[in-house]
Order: sequence, then C-alpha cells, then structure tokens
Amino acid sequence: MGDPKIRYDIEAAVTGEKSVEQLAQALHQLGDVLDGELKESARAAAAELDGLGAKQRAVEQFATLKRESETLAKALADAGAAVERLAPDLSAAQTRTQAMAGAEAEAARALLASRDALQRKRQELTQLNAENTSATRKSDEFKAAQGQLKTEVAQTTKEVKERRTALQTAQQQAKLAEQAERALTAEYQRAVGSAGKLSAELGNKNRALQASREVLQATGVGTTNLAQAERNLQAAVAQTRERVLG
Repeated sequence: MGDPKIRYDIEAAVTGEKSVEQLAQALHQLGDVLDGELKESARAAAAELDGLGAKQRAVEQFATLKRESETLAKALADAGAAVERLAPDLSAAQTRTQAMAGAEAEAARALLASRDALQRKRQELTQLNAENTSATRKSDEFKAAQGQLKTEVAQTTKEVKERRTALQTAQQQAKLAEQAERALTAEYQRAVGSAGKLSAELGNKNRALQASREVLQATGVGTTNLAQAERNLQAAVAQTRERVLG
C-alpha cells in the first residue's frame, strides 16, 4: 500500500462516524476501483461488514419486538385486571337492578290495592248515604257509621298519595339501577374485547419474536443478553475497520 493516494482513499472510506452499512458500501466502492490484493481485501472486508450489518439489524429487530411484546403483555394484564375488577361490580349491579325492579313492581301492586280500597270505601259511603233517609241520618248509629267511613276514606286517600310517591321513588331508583348496569355492561364488554384483541396481538408478536430469536441463534448471536450482543458486534465492526487500515 505504498501509493499515498490509495492509502488516503482507504482511510477516508473507513474513518469517521459511519454506520456498518455505510462502511460496507464504502468498501464495496473501493473494491471496484482497487486492484489485486487490495481489491480482494476490500471486498472481503465489505462482505464481512455486510454480515455484521445483517446481524445488527436482526438484533435491533429482536430488541424492538421484545419491547413491543412486553408492552402488549402489560396492556393485556391491565385489561385482564379490569375484567376481573368489573365482573363482581357488574354482578352486583345486575342484582340491584333486579331488586329495584321487584321493589317497583311491589310498589305498583301496593298502590293498586290502595286505589281499590279507596274506591270500595267511597262506594260504601255513597251506598250508606243512599240507603238512609233524612230522618234516619239523624240517628247516632248512622252518624257513627258515616263518620267511620269518612275517616277510612281520608286515611285511604292519604295512603294512595303516599304509595303513589313510593312508586315514583321506586321507578326512579329502578331507572338509575338499570342505567348503572348498562354503563357497567358496556365498560365490561369493552374490557373483555380489549383483552381479547390484546391477547391475539400478543400471540402474533410472540411468534414474530420467536422467529427473530431463531434467526439470531442460527447466526450465533445470543438473545439472553442483547446489550452484550450489541457490544460484541460493535467490537467486530471496529476490528474489521482496523484490519482494513492495516
């Protein structure tokens, strides 16, 4: 390598902050213009760097897949935890909805019974008044019976109002319970759907990760310590660079 021009060209090709791909390309270009042993040396070094570059890309791809797999695994765990958390809440909401619906039905039956009772009391009072003449209405017996019926009508009227209010309250509570159940059902279904989707994505990602691991292992690169594997590749690139410089 006595020619200073050739020496300069080689140094320019392999020095500086170049990636392994850039180094390989520079040496391929040198191999096209050099002659004899220098040509063969440049081409051999370029081929070696091509191989190292392929290994580096495989390591980087594996590292990316590993990070993505870990991210998906955490997201799946979170989604699974959400499903487990929501399941008892949804069950409790369903139980409450059923209870509120039962309470609403019971309040409706109670109101109907009070309305029927009020109608009977009014009919009894009307009948009592119709069956007695002006003379008999002056009797203590009539006055007592009429007073009793009027008291019962007033009490039952009050009861109807109270039970109407109770029914309205029960209806509102049943509506709120149903709304809460629907909201929890929707949230639960989203969590289940998300968990299913993430599980499928994680399965695909893990298969890609395993394929990437097999590629690396086939080239002699270990995957248990990626940082060390990357350092080893960088050292191999540096050795190749030094060897070209002679």
